[in-house]
Amino acid sequence: MTHKEKIEYYQELISRYRGIIFRVCRIYGSGDAEFMRDLYQEVSVALWDSLEGYQHRSEESTWVWGVAQKTVLYQMRKKKIESAFVQTGLPEEVYEEPANSGPDIEELYSAIAQLQADEQLLVTLRLDDKSYKEIATLLGLNEGALRTRYTRILQQLRKIMAVDNK
Repeated sequence: MTHKEKIEYYQELISRYRGIIFRVCRIYGSGDAEFMRDLYQEVSVALWDSLEGYQHRSEESTWVWGVAQKTVLYQMRKKKIESAFVQTGLPEEVYEEPANSGPDIEELYSAIAQLQADEQLLVTLRLDDKSYKEIATLLGLNEGALRTRYTRILQQLRKIMAVDNK
């Protein structure tokens, strides 16, 4: 791949998967808009650095999720930041309205915010229409155990949303 092709491919990746990158940064970003932007930048750099190593063994979006998650976790360890939660208020410059957005989307994000960070990641991967197989590969889990865990998380979300609506 020539340098020009690499630049074009990188720009295309960032444009196509901007939402995925931001969601990962949002999950772990402690609700701190500046920190989320820093994480976003770190992930962007990591994607550039790892472009030539991408071997197309998995879907492109799964690879981007993996690079994003590993980069964010590394940055958090580096700064000794504990896991965080999703905030419903997004910085305007990176807000992308989900295609299936409805009046309850903020309520859903608020409920997701009450989950543990790894649970938030699993839910957002499913919201991104990732298959159980892709998620299991990405997270290094058994697919059956992942399905069970996801079902339990959904039950937890239903309880949270039921309590919030009272």
